[in-house]
Amino acid sequence: MKEVRMPQLSDTMTEAKILKWNKKVGDSIKRGDILAEVETDKANLEIEAFEEGYLTEIRFEEGTRVSVGEVIAVISNTRETNASITNPIPVGKTEEEEKKVTDKKQGSQVHSGKSNGSNFLGLEKRVKASPLAKKVAQSMGIDVSEIQGSGPHGRVIIRDIQSISSNLPKVESAKSENLDGSSLNSEVNSLNEELSGMRRAIAQGMVKSFSEIPHFYIKASVQVDRLLEFRANLKELPVYANLSITHIILKTLGNVIREFPSINVKFDGKQIIRHTSVDIGIVVGVDDGLVVPILKRVDEKNLAEIIADADLLISKARQRKLSTHDLSGGCFAVSNLGMFGVEDFSAIIYPGHVGILAVSSTRKVPIVENEQIKIVNSLNLTASFDHRVVDGILGANFVNRIKKYLEHPELILA
Repeated sequence: MKEVRMPQLSDTMTEAKILKWNKKVGDSIKRGDILAEVETDKANLEIEAFEEGYLTEIRFEEGTRVSVGEVIAVISNTRETNASITNPIPVGKTEEEEKKVTDKKQGSQVHSGKSNGSNFLGLEKRVKASPLAKKVAQSMGIDVSEIQGSGPHGRVIIRDIQSISSNLPKVESAKSENLDGSSLNSEVNSLNEELSGMRRAIAQGMVKSFSEIPHFYIKASVQVDRLLEFRANLKELPVYANLSITHIILKTLGNVIREFPSINVKFDGKQIIRHTSVDIGIVVGVDDGLVVPILKRVDEKNLAEIIADADLLISKARQRKLSTHDLSGGCFAVSNLGMFGVEDFSAIIYPGHVGILAVSSTRKVPIVENEQIKIVNSLNLTASFDHRVVDGILGANFVNRIKKYLEHPELILA
């Protein structure tokens, strides 16, 4: 018998939500088979089987959040085990089909003297009910599994509880509920929504990062007239057709981090871990949050390779198809909000990294040059550093080197 545990699929992952079981109890399992799909703090990822045998137990239902390291399934050498696998519910069945199979199984359990309070997973019978309905029902000693829900898809909501007990507060009370089960605060007429897995992880990660890492910031204004001309000229060539400011900054960071190896480190609270590969995170906005895929070996890639590889990573991030490899590694990241017209901002260091570069929009500004007022294109850079590892002078030299590359873009290709 081999236990399958929830793996840590990213550096910051502490739990994951099981979205779908691709295998059912009784199935033959081969190495490399995808057992399940899960939602982590960064992306939807797959859990791969590393053992062969038969899936004889599934510990958690779809939709359940599971901590890293918990046993989620069992693979055995033989199909016959003590686990109840008679008439398992096939993955992908409709709710009606699921109910028929479950009812049949429960009936056979009653006749055999077994409890009918569990399903083929060995778990409590799944009940569709909103969190508020469950909480109120529990406080009143009411079994929600015995209630016919009136919400979407038969979901039990608070008014179903109210309809069977005159002792419960009515909908007009301080808290009520919409048909979808979301909580409504009538005093402020606002909805209380449960955080998604990604949003919860972002909240936890950012609080941890900002509270544990002593941030300091270095800002610089960069004149980018030559950079914009450089980009426009390169875009005439098909291989550079998709060239963006982000691509150029990635290439610049690859070069500069290679020159400043003291930036290419991580700090685990006790020791400094030096990296030999220059891997850079790209902050990508997705539905309900952001992810930071890692572009590997940036210093070894030419600009055309960076365009292709970075665009592929960004596309995979937005489609939630990032792999564990895509999300691992890196010491430094870049966040570009210039396309949204943001003039200046500071970014919070990504957990586990030593710094992040915030890139603003390009805009025309007046400067004084040779006692004359001149209008130039400029953008602001703000680098956030972990002061436990990076001191002010190192940070200043690092940012000034980035500025030099961007103001003299021919150096980027040198």
